[in-house]
Amino acid sequence: IADAPVMDIPSSDIAEIRKSKWKVTNGRRGTARRSRIVAEGMEMAGKTGTSQVRNITAEERARGVVRNDQLPWNRRDHGLFVAYAPYDKPKYAISMIGEHGGGGPSAPQARDQAEPRMTYLVNQVQTDPTGFRKILYVTWPIVLLLPAVACVGFLMLTSVAGGEVDRWAGRQMKVFAVGTVLMLGIAMVPIWFWRSISGLAYLFALALLILVETSGVVRMGAQRWIDLRVTVFQPSELMKITLVMALAAYYDWLPLNRTSRPLWVIPPVLLTLVPTALVLKQPDLGNAILLLAGGGLVMFCAGVSWWYFAAVIAAGAGLVYAVLASKGQDWQLIQDYQFRRIDTFLDPSSDPLGAGYNITQSKIALGSGGSSRIRSAVFQ
Repeated sequence: IADAPVMDIPSSDIAEIRKSKWKVTNGRRGTARRSRIVAEGMEMAGKTGTSQVRNITAEERARGVVRNDQLPWNRRDHGLFVAYAPYDKPKYAISMIGEHGGGGPSAPQARDQAEPRMTYLVNQVQTDPTGFRKILYVTWPIVLLLPAVACVGFLMLTSVAGGEVDRWAGRQMKVFAVGTVLMLGIAMVPIWFWRSISGLAYLFALALLILVETSGVVRMGAQRWIDLRVTVFQPSELMKITLVMALAAYYDWLPLNRTSRPLWVIPPVLLTLVPTALVLKQPDLGNAILLLAGGGLVMFCAGVSWWYFAAVIAAGAGLVYAVLASKGQDWQLIQDYQFRRIDTFLDPSSDPLGAGYNITQSKIALGSGGSSRIRSAVFQ
């Protein structure tokens, strides 16, 4: 077969075409955003389209049929999707036809079928970094920042133990070392894998929270842990991660034009409120607030309308008022120790030798020596 003739197209025009096709699969308003590949270095570019079967007749319009998806299935348009990857250096291409799948920005069936096929193809033949080479792709500035922050904590623990490392700091150092190795191990796993298991991970964490309610370990009046014999495990910590994973996968799947529609706002709200309620029942007010904040942040970043957050803020203000008004009443909404935490936060001087001791001493150290002499004040 003879080589195809070279088309004399300016490089600037080609760059603009590539950019527009990249937006189709990767842009926030791209019609094929749901079909993009998230593997690093394998960005897709493509185009959706429609192959018209027939026009909507005047008789059908008189009956109220105004959209293609209101027609019988065998009379709807065909959905088309063509894509290639990587975006900048094409190696793989795919073409899909969704028979009577419709077209336009409503995600035709062709795109839904193309995603798993293209992803499978790419992950079978692409040459991702392997072995120790993957270490080079880790975001090292963040990784190095973590031990820097942790060392401050180790220093504080050693200080309050009178210079004894083994008393408290030693154990924390061991846990941090194990956690760092685990973190780097997780970073070696392709992101598409975590996306694919996000739903199962969320359900697993939710099941553990339910297990805590039935057979959890009680400590200091709270039932938050599961006894694993060798150690105890707090499922709410796992839920903080899996909740973000599940919500991220949900909004990655959801078309942008549905993000703020009430029907599609309900699922992420329920995904957030169910574990939050279970954690609050333990009781664990701190982690419950973190779950709410994490879920709300993902929804905010996904582009959910400000009006929903305004309504939540207004409801939250009313809830705070109700909680404070319930203190000492028969219908008190939170535990006494939680009220003490609130009182200490608002006025540490109310209990300077008890719950407010650390805050009070920190203020004394900062006020006496300034920022340049905090270290010497801590070791006194």
